[in-house]
Amino acid sequence: MIRTTDLELINSGPDVVVGSRSATLNPSVCWAMGCHADLDGQRITVWLRVDQAEALLNDVRTSACIAAVFVDPLTSRSLQLKGVDAVVRDAAPDDAPVLARHLTQFIDCLEQTGMPETVTRAAFDQALDQLVAVQFTATDMFEQTPGPHAGQPILPAT
Repeated sequence: MIRTTDLELINSGPDVVVGSRSATLNPSVCWAMGCHADLDGQRITVWLRVDQAEALLNDVRTSACIAAVFVDPLTSRSLQLKGVDAVVRDAAPDDAPVLARHLTQFIDCLEQTGMPETVTRAAFDQALDQLVAVQFTATDMFEQTPGPHAGQPILPAT
């Protein structure tokens, strides 16, 4: 089970990088436009731009493997989740409020670092028809905050 503090990080509007791998183990990586963890921590959703994530989406569709790193830009607190049951679906109208909340939180956070809202909005404010959602169950969790514990496993997610 994902810890409450980790759910809070995922749902706080963090920076998110998503990765997968091909059948020949070549990596694919893409920035996510948003993320959400169900309150029970069972399902994680990340939204990706179709035009930026073609290789990653092909890899997920083929392997169902995914890794996502969630980073609080203010503290560098970082968490990596991995899953082996990832599925791709079209972005839906019900996703819009979640994405809007994520974008608002992300903008607020980055403004504290000096990043202008216009820059963040230009990169991360995308229309639903440009996005797909990837949903997965976290099977492995790793501490990724820089420091002596980076890379260490956290108790199994399931």
